[in-house]
Amino acid sequence: MFTSDEPIYVDSSVLLAVLLGHPQAETAARIWDGHPRRLTSILFEAECRTVLRRADRAGRLALGLPEFERDLSQALTQVSLHDLERGVLDRLASLPELGSCRTLDAVHLATAVLLRERLGTLLFATFDRDLARCARGLGFAVLDDNAG
Repeated sequence: MFTSDEPIYVDSSVLLAVLLGHPQAETAARIWDGHPRRLTSILFEAECRTVLRRADRAGRLALGLPEFERDLSQALTQVSLHDLERGVLDRLASLPELGSCRTLDAVHLATAVLLRERLGTLLFATFDRDLARCARGLGFAVLDDNAG
């Protein structure tokens, strides 16, 4: 299986499953806690904040928004956020496979490809089925809601 010292690219769906208590929360927590070398795009923070605020407006947060934002801020100290740099845009331009992805998913994958090139290895974690399919198409080993 995968070792915990391997770097892992985490999509926002993993952390949001934990924060919002989704059915996959236990698996998401195992992935998060089991891989301390967490990396992601700066989009991760934007997606998490937006989803939390939408959930709050819809009345779906068990606690108040400030508590969830505090938990998010804590989690953000545990992940390395990577900016959108020229290398990410170059990967977007050079990988035709990304044309089958939604825009933000393509940016996540382009970031992950760039990081994998730099690190030599990189796992990918997401609970988004379309993103997982695209990641596998780019040769990533994917940890998802079936990970044990």
